[in-house]
Amino acid sequence: MILSVSLNPKIEKVGRIKRFVVGKMNKIEITKESSGGRGINAARFIKKIGGEVLITGIIGGKTGEYIEEELKREGIDTDFYVTEEESRISIKIFDEKGLRTDVSEVGPLLSPIDTKGFVDKFKEIVKDFDVVLLSGSIPSGVPENIYFRLITIAKDAGKITILDAEGEPLIEGVKGSPTIARVDKPDFDKICGSSLVSPARRIKTVKEPKPEIIIVNFEKGSVLFNFEEKVYHLLSPEKFNGNDRDGFRDRFVGAISYFLDSGSDYMDSIKKALSISLQEGISFERKLVLREV
Repeated sequence: MILSVSLNPKIEKVGRIKRFVVGKMNKIEITKESSGGRGINAARFIKKIGGEVLITGIIGGKTGEYIEEELKREGIDTDFYVTEEESRISIKIFDEKGLRTDVSEVGPLLSPIDTKGFVDKFKEIVKDFDVVLLSGSIPSGVPENIYFRLITIAKDAGKITILDAEGEPLIEGVKGSPTIARVDKPDFDKICGSSLVSPARRIKTVKEPKPEIIIVNFEKGSVLFNFEEKVYHLLSPEKFNGNDRDGFRDRFVGAISYFLDSGSDYMDSIKKALSISLQEGISFERKLVLREV
């Protein structure tokens, strides 16, 4: 079974507007409202393709209640730590030309007591899972090394750990040597050094402590990763619309978690995950090209 950690979940609203004007009153028609956050989105995809998953994280206030209630309506199990602070709300605004503007609350400011409360909960529940997926941003007040701490706890319990984050939480998290870390190009440069050297060479020379496998997304449908002393480029020969980048990332790490939990090895899990993520869970039959680099 998979444990999906979403430390900073939110209510995500989607709205439409004829024309967005800065400095003026803008009336928005809300067309969709749902719980969101990277770990939640990944968990939804895990459930869609047949996996067993439980979501944990930190929620609070009426927003937090809505998040948990909606997930339960969807049939997704949860075990959140509850804070007195209010969970965040974000809005994606689309104008008549399809241009998207994102507006998001920063989220709750959590205390050291909240951090300790969640870590204690994590220690108790992690023992019941085989794969732990840690993804997304962290709330204000939570130390940037939180993923490092959680990865260390999970590894000590013998669990497969997958990290998908950005910025300092990612950079600190990889020091915990997760099983897999999925990174984007800007963070890859920070972790693996100078961009003057080829990405394949940089993956091979990353200093300890480091993830067992680093997966780099350069664009949708194309990943670079290391496996058993070699580096591979896995890609689809077909071109894809890049507007679904965030959704693709969440599906991809969710699918990797699912296939590892189902008993596939690392290579097969990555290949299958890329294929089914590009198909949005509809089919596993996507032709891919695998090259050693």
